[in-house]
Amino acid sequence: MVRIILFVFVVNLFSYTLLAQEGERDLLFLYDGKKAGLYLTSAPEYDEQIYILRKKSGSADFDTLNLNNPLRRLRTDAEVHEVLGGDKDILMDYLDADDESSLARSIMGNTIRASFATLIFPRAALAAGRLFYDSTVTAGAGYDYQFIYMNESGDITGEFSKSVTAVTSQPASPSGLTAKVTGTLVNLQWQYPNWESDRTNFAVRFFVYKKVQGQFQLLEHPLIARNDEAPGAFQEAITGNDAEAEYYVTAADPLGNESKPSPAVKIKLLSDELPTPPTGLTATVQTTTIQLVWNISADPNVQGYNVYRRDSPRSEAVKINKQLLGIESPFFTDSTMQAGISYNYFVTTVTKANKESKFSGMTTAELVDLTPPEPPTGIKTSFSRDFVRIEWKASRSGDTKEYNIYRSEDRAAFAKIGSSTANSFIDSGYGGKPLTPGFYYHYTISATDKFELEGNKSDTVLVRYVDRVPPPVPGPMKALLLENKKIEVRVGMTPVKDLAKVTIFRRTVNGKDEVVATNKTLPFTFIDENGKLLETYIYTAQSVDSSGNVSPKSETEPITLRDMFAPGAVPFVSAVVLKSGGTELAWVAVIEDDLAGYNIYRSELPSGTYEKINASPVKTTGYKDASGNANHFYKIKAVDTSGNESEFSPYAGAEVPPEKAPEPKSPDEPFQDGGNE
Repeated sequence: MVRIILFVFVVNLFSYTLLAQEGERDLLFLYDGKKAGLYLTSAPEYDEQIYILRKKSGSADFDTLNLNNPLRRLRTDAEVHEVLGGDKDILMDYLDADDESSLARSIMGNTIRASFATLIFPRAALAAGRLFYDSTVTAGAGYDYQFIYMNESGDITGEFSKSVTAVTSQPASPSGLTAKVTGTLVNLQWQYPNWESDRTNFAVRFFVYKKVQGQFQLLEHPLIARNDEAPGAFQEAITGNDAEAEYYVTAADPLGNESKPSPAVKIKLLSDELPTPPTGLTATVQTTTIQLVWNISADPNVQGYNVYRRDSPRSEAVKINKQLLGIESPFFTDSTMQAGISYNYFVTTVTKANKESKFSGMTTAELVDLTPPEPPTGIKTSFSRDFVRIEWKASRSGDTKEYNIYRSEDRAAFAKIGSSTANSFIDSGYGGKPLTPGFYYHYTISATDKFELEGNKSDTVLVRYVDRVPPPVPGPMKALLLENKKIEVRVGMTPVKDLAKVTIFRRTVNGKDEVVATNKTLPFTFIDENGKLLETYIYTAQSVDSSGNVSPKSETEPITLRDMFAPGAVPFVSAVVLKSGGTELAWVAVIEDDLAGYNIYRSELPSGTYEKINASPVKTTGYKDASGNANHFYKIKAVDTSGNESEFSPYAGAEVPPEKAPEPKSPDEPFQDGGNE
């Protein structure tokens, strides 16, 4: 019905006012005495913006009202949803929007649906860029407005002008308001002038006001849209205990200007219909009474209940409550019956107009045995495999049918965990949950006779459950090499309800396990900072539960502790050609705890390819290259025990002492390779 209302009113109103002919732009001007609402019949396109100019009628110059903030449609869903605020959900319902993105698309553009949504929901009009509030107008003054549509390139894509007068126009009041109670609902209906008979009346919605005591209050209700094809209508459920209510209705335009109230109508909140009988009637046999309970009536017209009893299938049902039972008292205790007779019970509801319902569904009860059995005695417990076995001496009552076994962890609240016709019971858990090792449990037992009468509970017995099942292997387990010469050991979450301790061991490949860490919870992460560089380790983990059961060990892959950082670079190198042949190198030492030595690299060009010439790291800061000559260049790298090499040092060319300096070589003469050591 909501969407039919929406369509009919749009066709009758907006096709004339808001939906201009193709290419035509116009303005709907509304004024509430404080501000003017300028509703544009043509919303800006995606790349358009609208500048609004205004002057008083008779003035020469226009002023731009929104030079720094032109009207434009919002670009992102997030912007649209922020502007819509609390109107978002009802807009999604009215526009059949599947999600927030389709809602944003539905209120943009110049479709009938978008035009209606933006007129009836001002926040939607702001999001679509077709509403501007002018709060600087003077009541009664005339104004000329000019609207300029401009694209992102600054080109004018359209414009129009409109002359208006700032006069408040109050919508017409609804008429012919009627009210009727149907069952538990109040139904209101009213008439409103057809729009085509009054084209100045831009009312788009109705508000309903109600008075029970004191002043009229606006009711919170879904949007009631104007519908020229049917009378206005509203429906609400009767709640509370009020006997009478008064209603009136107003009409409102898009700017919120409300009409004067319609003539008010009073209505008594009492229904002449028969109420629905109660449901869920049950009877519970107590020691000397029968307790009746039923579901409380949800009918607001009901004021109470009557209880009826039939002593035999052929007798008439007789009311047994002396006074009407209150609406909030859906229970009754019958203490006037005799043991050995099967009684049939019924309940009815009674309205405030004293209309009584038909009988509820029947329930039957009979007092058979007034004495419950005595509890069992001599309760003792033992362990049967992984379960608790409970044994007791039988009740001294001769009509015992079975025993109910109860368990508690705190002795405050006992839960029934099973029944037994024998004098023993195996407790293996309850509700799919096994017993928790190490926990303390309290047990008590009651006896039930063949008439389902349950006696008192026995004395309690306390048991600490100790299992014999080792916990599962802790895992998964993994060892990771860290950059700071440490090893991180991770043990995953293997469920152990009563975990007492998890221990991490470390051993070398051929060594024995040694404890390196313990913890009371899983998962557990341990950082081993005491490893020996270049040593290979294997880590294992083992769980222990509260009963002392020990799990098998999990194990990591072997991991070798290495230095993850390369040494610092050699800062300076020198190379001198020797008289006896070859070159002699010297360099500045690098300070590293795990320095293994230096590698020497040689090239025939300063920026050429350097090749290592030493077979193993040089331990000192000097080196003689027997095949070196004045055509060679050298670079040094420091290397640590983990095999990490530093960056190259600066290169050093082989220099000849000044007194033996050879004649300069021509640029075309090639370098000579003196061989490697």
